[in-house]
Amino acid sequence: MYPLTKYLFLYLLLQLPGAFNLKAGVNPAKDSVPKGSVSVVMINHRLQKKKDSTFITFDRWDHTRPGVVCAIFYPAKDGSIMVDKIPDGKYFVTIQFLGASHVRFEKAVRIKAGRCKDIELELPYCDTFSKGKSNIPEAVVDLSRLRIVNMK
Repeated sequence: MYPLTKYLFLYLLLQLPGAFNLKAGVNPAKDSVPKGSVSVVMINHRLQKKKDSTFITFDRWDHTRPGVVCAIFYPAKDGSIMVDKIPDGKYFVTIQFLGASHVRFEKAVRIKAGRCKDIELELPYCDTFSKGKSNIPEAVVDLSRLRIVNMK
């Protein structure tokens, strides 16, 4: 019975820092600083009929940390995307749409703690092709108006 209580005591002793949320080598005051966020607003998003998935990548300006945030996001009903928990600093932001429009934007952005940076993007109009819904007008060619016929 003695070795079992020894292991139980050791187990409880190791669980004690986790109970008080203490981590070795981490400053709790520094970790409580809020991180920045980015709001990507698409201007012509209401013209689009379907939601377009968006791949967003944040790369450090000084090329020390590539892909700080690298994920696929889906826009809200108002056409905006909110990216949270971005550390302070200057970033290259790559925004690529993966659905109906394959448009790619690249911008340099400075993120500050506790603030929300707005990025406005103007999307070109695009429409998906539907087999039965396309309307191609017939071309009418007037052969009497051709230049080769009316040579003088």
